[in-house]
Amino acid sequence: MVLEAISACRDEIEDLFTANSAAHDLVDHTLKRLFAYQSDRSQTISYLVSSNYVWDAEIILRSFYETHAKIWFICQAPAGDRENLAEEFWGDYAKMHANKKATRAKPGAELFARSSKPNDAAIYKALGNESLFEFHKGNRQERRSLEQKWSFSEIIDRLENSSDISFPMAGVSALKHMYGIQSHLIHADESALDLMRDRMLRSPEELEALVRGHVCRIFSDQVSLWCFSTSALRYRYDLKDEDDSQRWALWKRLHELTEPFGKRFAESQRDFYEGLNKR
Repeated sequence: MVLEAISACRDEIEDLFTANSAAHDLVDHTLKRLFAYQSDRSQTISYLVSSNYVWDAEIILRSFYETHAKIWFICQAPAGDRENLAEEFWGDYAKMHANKKATRAKPGAELFARSSKPNDAAIYKALGNESLFEFHKGNRQERRSLEQKWSFSEIIDRLENSSDISFPMAGVSALKHMYGIQSHLIHADESALDLMRDRMLRSPEELEALVRGHVCRIFSDQVSLWCFSTSALRYRYDLKDEDDSQRWALWKRLHELTEPFGKRFAESQRDFYEGLNKR
């Protein structure tokens, strides 16, 4: 069902680009690259879950979230602003990253130079070469502001507060919670270690319910984001989203199939949370 739903989205996206995209349109070029990137991440997520590497799939899902947020950000913008966003993405935003890479590479270049490893030093030093890379000419505050503008949290907040009724994103802020959990996993902080220990302390029956619910949630998120981004692309081309499309029918069916697993785990936790509410 997951693969069927994703395939339906992928086919619709390909048809939308074929019928509507312009060969030299920077917005279309940017969106095509972002869709291709999230598609690769999606395949990785499915592979990891099917191989029982659920936490690793969760980590990749963070990148998946990030990509879709950028797709929504560009598609949701007024038609006159999309070109500016695409230009900024490949322009000042990229230049800001060039600054960061050069700054971070400098200590490595110096270390390898001191260690008599000129080939390694040259690689790091090249990241600061102005003949190879364009660097942001603004000050540090301007670069931070630009980085914040394109951050996941900032984009989600903008979408949540959007007043465009033809591009409804109310409730999208709910993604912030899992994005935060994924960040803990990436940073290997105390919360990540607590998550690992939590699984070790569960009873076999409760653990089974938890893992099944976790897998279903990952697949549900995966398909939902594919569907939402397909709708976003339709919005970009001023096309009405069809509520009775095959894509949404498969999305609804997937949620019907996965919902019992989430309910089963929630039921196992009822006594615990009811106890907390009585304190």
